[in-house]
Amino acid sequence: MGRYMVIAVEKDLTIKFVTAIDSRKISQIRLNPEVHITCGATSATAMTPYLQIQGKAHTSRDETLRNEMWADELKSYFAGPMIPTIVW
Repeated sequence: MGRYMVIAVEKDLTIKFVTAIDSRKISQIRLNPEVHITCGATSATAMTPYLQIQGKAHTSRDETLRNEMWADELKSYFAGPMIPTIVW
């Protein structure tokens, strides 16, 4: 299943994203934490160049992480970094 995600990439190449705890993607990650990220294609007719990354996902409700990762752009989706229904 594909999902459109906005991600943050750390210096150590850890990839992070925020989503609702009750989202379909979280239930799928719990069933199978092996995930892929594909990015780079700019049109459906020219599917190159692109990058695919494979890894293992897990969720976090760490308070420090929530505050570090929060961005004002997320206000359109979530009330704030400490609401109990979001995970990173």
